[in-house]
Amino acid sequence: ESTMAMDLKRQVKVKTGVVKRLRKELAMYEQEKVQNDKRVEDMRASGADVYDVRQAERVADESAMMIPDCKVRFEAAIQDLQSLTVSARGPLFSISSARTQRVWSPSAASAPSP
Repeated sequence: ESTMAMDLKRQVKVKTGVVKRLRKELAMYEQEKVQNDKRVEDMRASGADVYDVRQAERVADESAMMIPDCKVRFEAAIQDLQSLTVSARGPLFSISSARTQRVWSPSAASAPSP
């Protein structure tokens, strides 16, 4: 293989890894938000101290604030990977296209990567 093809493969692999990592990170933040919201509701239902409830709300709010930033970074990483695959339209394209489709499919966010 030529050096250029090897470089493109490496770039696709790195960018695919970034997309996978950000997909997992986004799923983790969303799951954490649900857990924190449930914790706050449980604390309110059990009549916990107002201070403790406020602290739990702050934690939940901080976690929720991470989601929009993570979504922006995830979408930017997908765009970056897509633009690389468009520019790579050579022998690498079939490999990178299949790999990227698997990475950013909506069902892939909760499924373990192969």
